[in-house]
Amino acid sequence: MSPTRYAKLRESHAFVGARLRIPNVLHDELRTKLGTDGETKLQAWYLVLDADIEASGEAVPDVFVFLRPRFVAWCQAQGLVKAPASPATAFPSKGGGRDMAAVDEALRTRIRRAEMCEAGMDPAEVEAVFEREYLERKGLTQ
Repeated sequence: MSPTRYAKLRESHAFVGARLRIPNVLHDELRTKLGTDGETKLQAWYLVLDADIEASGEAVPDVFVFLRPRFVAWCQAQGLVKAPASPATAFPSKGGGRDMAAVDEALRTRIRRAEMCEAGMDPAEVEAVFEREYLERKGLTQ
């Protein structure tokens, strides 16, 4: 990867490894769940996870779907937080249960991500589009 491409990815990603790229939005979500010293622990975990993915050749088509259950398992193994027994409830919607509208939205996003990649966009461009749209919805754009 060229230094220019790496710098561009780092604008929208908290971690850019050989195979694993963690968008800022997802990283912020995970860091919030860990608390005060979450940044250091997460960055170290990302490095280990990236090396494991590189060694296994495992594909990471949707980093949000890929990382969340692994995060829950990692937290439980490390004793970092009391994680729920099921990854399905680790990231509850408002109201504490599965929000079917959120599930539908996640499926639409996954389909849209696949279509964008099939149309020739590289994964970093796709993630940048989703992050920009997320920030716009939250009113956080300049």
